[in-house]
Amino acid sequence: MNKRAITEHGILTVIFGIIVVIAIAVTAPVIYRVLTGSGGSEGTAVASLHSLRQTILDLIVGQDHKDKKFAWKEIPLFIEANKFIFVGFAAEDQGEQAAWSWCDGITGGESIKRPVACPANNTCLCAYKDDVNSDFNSDIGGGDPPVECATLPKEVVFLAPAKGEHEGVQAMDEGGDDEEGWNWGGVSGSMSVRRVNDAGGGPMGVFLRNKGQFYTYENVVLYGECSDMPVWNSQSVYVEKFSSGGKHYIYIAHLPSSKVDRRKGILGAVEDVNVPAITQKLGKGKASGDAATLGLALRHAYDLEYANVGTTKELAEAYVLLAQVWESVAELPAEKIPDVWIQLAGLGYQSKRDVWLAYINQKNPALTLNQAAKFMAYRTYYQVLVSFYKPDAIQKSIAEIPQIPLAALRYYQLS
Repeated sequence: MNKRAITEHGILTVIFGIIVVIAIAVTAPVIYRVLTGSGGSEGTAVASLHSLRQTILDLIVGQDHKDKKFAWKEIPLFIEANKFIFVGFAAEDQGEQAAWSWCDGITGGESIKRPVACPANNTCLCAYKDDVNSDFNSDIGGGDPPVECATLPKEVVFLAPAKGEHEGVQAMDEGGDDEEGWNWGGVSGSMSVRRVNDAGGGPMGVFLRNKGQFYTYENVVLYGECSDMPVWNSQSVYVEKFSSGGKHYIYIAHLPSSKVDRRKGILGAVEDVNVPAITQKLGKGKASGDAATLGLALRHAYDLEYANVGTTKELAEAYVLLAQVWESVAELPAEKIPDVWIQLAGLGYQSKRDVWLAYINQKNPALTLNQAAKFMAYRTYYQVLVSFYKPDAIQKSIAEIPQIPLAALRYYQLS
C-alpha cells in the first residue's frame, strides 16, 4: 500500500473539512435569521427582495417556465416585523400615486410616489424601512428613499389579493380575498391594477370565473407588521405568472390553501383553452355532429379570444378559430343547435349569446338558427379583416384566409 497516497488523501480530507466548517459558520447565522425572523438587517431585507425577484425572473425566462402561459412557485419570503416594507411598481405606474398603502389608518391611506431608484421604463420591487413617520415620500420630496429597488422587465404587472374592507368594498369570493390582511395595497392603488380590475380580473379572470372564483386585485404592498395583521417575519408565498397580451401578470399572495384552488382553476382551463385543443374538439364535433362537443369548442374559443386581448397574431387566430366553430354549428340540424346554447349557459356566455341573438333579430328577424350561426361566423371573419389587416394588406389577407372576403360580403347581405 502507498503510504504517501494515504497521507495526501488524509490531508485533502482535513482541508476540505475545514472549508466546509468555515462555510457553515459564515452562512448559518444568515440562514437562521431568514428562517426564524430573528436578528434582521438591511442586508437580509435586500437578499429577500432579490430572492423574490429571481423567482419572478425564473417564471418569465427560466428554461422550465418561459414557454408556459401559466406557471407558479411557492417560496419562503422574509420581511422583518416592524422594520421593512416591500412595494411593487409596474412600468406604467408613474408619478405621485404609483402605488398606495392602507396601513396608515390615521389619515385613511398613503399614496406612494415612484422612487428615483426605479427607472421609468422598468417594473421594480422596492424595499423601504418601516419608519415612525411617512414611509413613502421617497427620495423625491422628503422621507427616506427605498433601501433597494430590484428591476424587472417592463412587461411585468404586479397583483395581490384584495382585502375588501380597506376600501369599503364587499369582497366577491373568499378565494379572491386577503382575509387576514397580509397585503396592504388598494384596488385603485395604481393604474396597472385598476386596468386589470376594470377588465374583469384580467386575461386570467375568464378561467377563474369558469371555476366559480371571482378575484379583485390590489397593488403589492407587503409589511413586516402593520395594525392587526399577523407578523410576517418568515412566511410562505405563492408567486404566479400568467402571460398574455405581451404582459406577465405576477400575482403574489400569502399561501393559504385557497391558492391551491386558484392554481387548479387556471391550470385546468389553460390546458383546454389553446388552438390545438380547440381544433381537436372542433374536428371531433364536426365529424360526429355532436352539438355538445361543438358547444364546448365554442365556449373555449371565446375563452381563447378573451385570454388573448391585447395581442395581434394570437387574437386574430382566436377569431378565425371562433368563426370556424360557428360555421360547423351552422351545419348542424336545427333541432340540435339548442344543445350548443347549453354549453354557453352561465358565467357570461349566455349573455354573450343573448346579445348576439338580439342583434341578429334586430337586423333580420327572419333568420333561422342555422342562418344565425352562419351570420356569427361571417361577422367574426369580418372582424378579423377590419381589425387586423390594414387596407394595403387586404390582398395578403385574401391569400392567407380566403374565407374573409366572402365573409364580408355575406355579412352585409345577411345584415
